[in-house]
Amino acid sequence: MLTSFITIHSTKKLAAKFPKAFFTAQPEQVGNVVYLNTPASKNPLGHWHANLLLLQRCQCVLMVHDETRFPLFIPNLRKDDFARFEFYFRDVLMNTLLKLDASEQQMENASRLLESLRFDTVCNKSVLGTMIQMTGDVKYLL
Repeated sequence: MLTSFITIHSTKKLAAKFPKAFFTAQPEQVGNVVYLNTPASKNPLGHWHANLLLLQRCQCVLMVHDETRFPLFIPNLRKDDFARFEFYFRDVLMNTLLKLDASEQQMENASRLLESLRFDTVCNKSVLGTMIQMTGDVKYLL
């Protein structure tokens, strides 16, 4: 049994883009991804809220870490890309840390904490409020 994992709390709009297997009632493991409606995680990277944005006719995902409100932006996703979401999450997180001049130790810690992903549709209104503000900022910058 996994003791540590990362939970992606997706909005219903984003959940509709993911494969149905991401939200099964029974645990199912495919590779390193466990799909299940989940309890709390012991991982410091554990909880993220994610929302689907349509920017200049491109599907993008804005993610916000629940505790720190650290944002991640995944641009230009196509229909098939949502099935490989774990890859994009890991890639964007590590590249964002790299571009923020994270130390080698911080990069190693983040890499070590990248555990299995779990998905649900439980959302926190406070985090969603932060995401709405960030969405406005992104649209303004574009």
